[in-house]
Amino acid sequence: MKQSGGYIRVISAPGQGSTFEVFLPVADGAASPAGQPQRPQTSGGSETVLGVEDDDGIRAVIKRILERAGHRVLEATNGAEALRICDASGDSVDLVLSDIAMPEMQGPDLARRIRELHPRMAMLLMSGYAESASQQEGFLTDGVEFLGKPFSPDALTRKIRHILDGAA
Repeated sequence: MKQSGGYIRVISAPGQGSTFEVFLPVADGAASPAGQPQRPQTSGGSETVLGVEDDDGIRAVIKRILERAGHRVLEATNGAEALRICDASGDSVDLVLSDIAMPEMQGPDLARRIRELHPRMAMLLMSGYAESASQQEGFLTDGVEFLGKPFSPDALTRKIRHILDGAA
């Protein structure tokens, strides 16, 4: 909550239960009318994206977002699996989207290995930890980009489009 600029207020009384009030900052842009989903403002693409995320739920959401944007999505649960997929796929993977904090092999280590083996493959690292964002200068070199969690579907697709179009 703090990382997103919000906070939670808890009101609790013995025998009466608890109330949790969640306060979030106002989002940029206009809200969609009730019952109408907001349409993405960016065009998708037909490129192949490899999503590397150890959390099954987050990986499933990312896959759904990217497929709706027109991308072909491959999935890996860790760095070693991602390297195997990249090697087997050759140059058919256009972008690797990886969490930073993962067991066995951290995202920056994966990015370095992939950039050594596949120098043209684009890399996008993501993290929900503020310290990762503040330390990004150490690994955001040579075609590696960063996106902080949480992010909207539009923010993710815009960032990926930006990278794939060579504007990064």
